[in-house]
Amino acid sequence: MFEEGPKSLHVETEKREGFAETEEKLLQLGDDTDNKMEIVKKQQKTEGMYMPNFDVFKRNLEGEELGTLFSYTTKLNKFLSGPIITDSFDKDNWARRDWEREHLFDAKRETTDPKYKEVVDYYKGNKLAHNNFIQFQNFVLHFKSIFKDDVLEELLKISDEIGKVDKTYGKMEIEDKIRTVEEVSVLIKKGLSHVSDFVAHN
Repeated sequence: MFEEGPKSLHVETEKREGFAETEEKLLQLGDDTDNKMEIVKKQQKTEGMYMPNFDVFKRNLEGEELGTLFSYTTKLNKFLSGPIITDSFDKDNWARRDWEREHLFDAKRETTDPKYKEVVDYYKGNKLAHNNFIQFQNFVLHFKSIFKDDVLEELLKISDEIGKVDKTYGKMEIEDKIRTVEEVSVLIKKGLSHVSDFVAHN
C-alpha cells in the first residue's frame, strides 16, 4: 500500500534474544487477571537504531532541543521494533485502562524490581497503542523549521497520511489495526529515511 523510502536508513531487527522470559511473564499476568493476551508479533531486538548526527542539528538547536530530538527518535525506533499485543478488551479502552491501573502499572515496584519493569516496558511498547505511532507527527511539527523545502514537503506528506489513519483508528476492528500499524511502520521508516538523507547532505 505504501512505498518504501530511501535506502539510507538501516534498522536491523534480526536478533531478539532476551525477551522470551518477559513475554512469558506478561502472558501469565494476563491469564491470572482474566485478560487473555496474545503476542501476534514479538518485539524485535534492534541491532542498529537510527539516530541522527547531532552535529548537523547543533547549528539550529539548543541543548534542551537536542534532548527533545533524541527523545522523539528513540520513541520512533522503539515503535518500529515493538511487539503487537492483543487483549480481551477489544475497543473498550476504559476497561483496558482500569486493568492497567489495577494489575500492571505499579511505579514503586517498577523502581525496585527490574524484571517487573521489563514486563511493563514491553507492554508499553505495543504497536497497537495509539499514542505510539502518532509520535512521528509530533516530531515533524516540532522540528519542521530545520528541514529544507523538499525534505519538509515529504515529511509533512507522511505526517498527513498518518493523521488520516489517526482519525479512523479507534473504530477499526483488531485485524485492521494490526494491518494499519504495519503500514504506519513503513511510513515512519520512509520519513526517517528522508531525515537520514537530509543529515547526510548537510
